[in-house]
Amino acid sequence: MASIAHGIAKAMDGNAAFPAPPVKTVDLDVAATRVELAFANRKNGKLGKDELFNSSNELDIMLHNQADYVSITANGDETVIHSAAFETINGNDSLAKTANPTANVAAVLKAESGGIVKAKVEPVKNARNYCFVMSVDAPINTILVNGQISFDVGAKVFVINSTKSSAVFTGLPALKNVYVAVIISNTNGDSGFSPVATVLTLP
Repeated sequence: MASIAHGIAKAMDGNAAFPAPPVKTVDLDVAATRVELAFANRKNGKLGKDELFNSSNELDIMLHNQADYVSITANGDETVIHSAAFETINGNDSLAKTANPTANVAAVLKAESGGIVKAKVEPVKNARNYCFVMSVDAPINTILVNGQISFDVGAKVFVINSTKSSAVFTGLPALKNVYVAVIISNTNGDSGFSPVATVLTLP
């Protein structure tokens, strides 16, 4: 992701086809470098993990915003899209390849008796997978880098992958705070973590 961002920043710097990008190329470069440094220091305890998580999410949001701008501004012209170091998806499709799905809203959680928690997000067009990540009795402390999730081994974590925008967690301990975040994926990539939702389990 960082190397892609560096390439986009270089290609869009001074590119007359994109006079007013929502993310300045210098800011995109700086954010990409921050992710690279955070990845190198990811094993430096919880602060290292937090920095990688935060910097990756920030860069992911920047790339989404830039991709949307490129798609709209290029108006289906593949040559213009390519000049910004983005790729088209299929033939005349005007969407930039890095326009991954978004997950800007937290899942809706419903606790039911017997240690059951139901989680649901709004369906996303063209989504292929919804990954529901739950941490029990501790905030979610996971990192998503290049589509791979790294877990804090000290936490009790459950993961459900589904083609549907909902999931049901069962067998959970009673009266525990649980935290749920969702990652939505399509053929282009993933959304990064959604905001975290929380609920108290029932006996």
